This record gives sequence, structure tokens and C-alpha cells, in this order.
Amino acid sequence: MSPGTKQAGDTTKGDTLSCARGVDCSGFVSRVWQLSSKYGTWTLDDISTQLSGWGNLLEYDIFLKQGSHVRLFRYYSGNGYYVSESTTAGYDRVVYRLIGSSDLNGYSPWRYDNVCP
Repeated sequence: MSPGTKQAGDTTKGDTLSCARGVDCSGFVSRVWQLSSKYGTWTLDDISTQLSGWGNLLEYDIFLKQGSHVRLFRYYSGNGYYVSESTTAGYDRVVYRLIGSSDLNGYSPWRYDNVCP
């Protein structure tokens, strides 16, 4: 992700890739998790486990609002959570951004079942 434009692409060349558009949020997570097929926001819970709290997150866990949206957790800073997500809300592309705790109302933390410890 290019920090300057927050668009997906080859940041070493300064290119933005057109393939960063057109994939929905659950399709993006399915690709990152290298799943053999696309899972939706209603079915990601079939292959993952809900975490007991926000403090247990590892990079590439997800914030899931079933039937609505999913965000990929990257890391936590004192200012909030850095996430990658495919969104049409103001961006219409895959973005990397900082969100606050209030942006997670209705979401719960989940981890893909096949993650190596």
C-alpha cells in the first residue's frame, strides 16, 4: 500500500495497480488468507474462531461485522487500529488506514483457523 495515495500497487515503482479495485471486502480477505474460494461476511466465521478480546489480535486477524463488512487488522497504535480493507466508502479501492475504537462498533475480532502459531 502506498502511504502517499493509500492505494494498492508497487510502491517501489510508484505504480497503482488497477487490480486493487473491484474486489469486495470479503473477497479481499479471502485473497489475503489465500483461500481456495471466496467466503462472504456471513461465512468467514465457518473457517475462523472468534477471539475473546481485542488484546489478542495478531496481524491479519479480522474485524468482522457479519453480513455487512470485514476489515483486516494490521496493528494497534496508541491512536487506534491500522487496517487494510476494500471499501467504497469514500475510496472505492483497497485502502490502508487508521480507525478508532468507535469505528468498530458492531464488529468482533476473529482469527483464521489455519494460522500457524
